[in-house]
Amino acid sequence: MGDVDIKEKIRKRKLKDFTLLYIGYGELAHFYGTESEFFKKKMRKFSEELEEIFVLLKRNYDDFVLTILGDHGMI
Repeated sequence: MGDVDIKEKIRKRKLKDFTLLYIGYGELAHFYGTESEFFKKKMRKFSEELEEIFVLLKRNYDDFVLTILGDHGMI
């Protein structure tokens, strides 16, 4: 995953802002269905990545805003 630099910048408190795009999860839901084990596994991994970024932000910044947007409601 290409977020290694983002996580390191958070740890070093050098991050001013960022946009992180996870593209394709909605398409996985359309193709595999929201109840498939494959899709659920991918979503758990996605959730873990977001949680890790949130925890790092919370640990390293007193004031931040994390906004998560969905592209068409499947996720």
